[in-house]
Amino acid sequence: MLRSMNHKPMLLFAATLCIACLATCNKDEDPGGKGRVVKVTSYQDQWKTSILEVTYSNSEVTEIRGDHFEINGNLAYKSLTGVEYPGDSIIITGYYDNYGTWVWLDKDIMEMDGDRMIRRSLAYGHNDNVWRIYEYTYDGDRLAEVLYSFHGAMETKTIYDYVGPELAQKSTYSYEEGNWLLSYLDTLYYNDHSLDSMVRYQIDGSIKYPDIKYVYLYQDGLIIHVDQYRTYDTLTWNLYDRYEYDYDAHGNLRSKSHFIGGNVYRDEYEYEPGEGNYWLVTSYPK
Repeated sequence: MLRSMNHKPMLLFAATLCIACLATCNKDEDPGGKGRVVKVTSYQDQWKTSILEVTYSNSEVTEIRGDHFEINGNLAYKSLTGVEYPGDSIIITGYYDNYGTWVWLDKDIMEMDGDRMIRRSLAYGHNDNVWRIYEYTYDGDRLAEVLYSFHGAMETKTIYDYVGPELAQKSTYSYEEGNWLLSYLDTLYYNDHSLDSMVRYQIDGSIKYPDIKYVYLYQDGLIIHVDQYRTYDTLTWNLYDRYEYDYDAHGNLRSKSHFIGGNVYRDEYEYEPGEGNYWLVTSYPK
């Protein structure tokens, strides 16, 4: 299905929010403002679906404006994402243009402790009610646990286990009738300290069976594609989709393509002059 007006809420939230969060990560590391992402153009197959333009003040993202298109190339709607930095928080608010009036759509409040997020609250709709909350716990500098609540009720928690400096396993539990039940395990495998693959195992009581596998391929130290496999009989891995990454001479992420269901979804990145920050805008499957 081509992206359309029916997908407006998810498009605004996913597209503008992701870029705003990642771009703000380098506000202190790049005070000169060189090489920052300023424009992202998205396509489905040969059709342009959106253009996002990023505005900075000093070294901080302050605004992202988007044009979103129908299959015939006509403008479907406009979006606006505002970014504020009160105290130790980052607040990202999304709007869409309703016949010349900006209508509030969603809000993401990220509470920070230095460069670590400790709580994330998501509000959606016109009453500003928070419906999703993520709480982050750390062991030193390492992420140890993420607790997710939906409309005030605990839903899942994910526990992170390490071997040496590397994340080895993520264990996700579901909260059911007052008990935490193990739902799935993500096991990560490395080759010379580079992530080689990740396998997700579904847990059904005492039964553990493979479900999804990601395989990573590198070139000159950069990931150039990620293959996702799924198994439907627990014996055979079948290729389900692929992500491909292309870089310029400076190592900036130039484009990201997602091949799935016979369609190709592609994002193209444009930067200010400089070495760039591809490492902040690359979103690998997790």
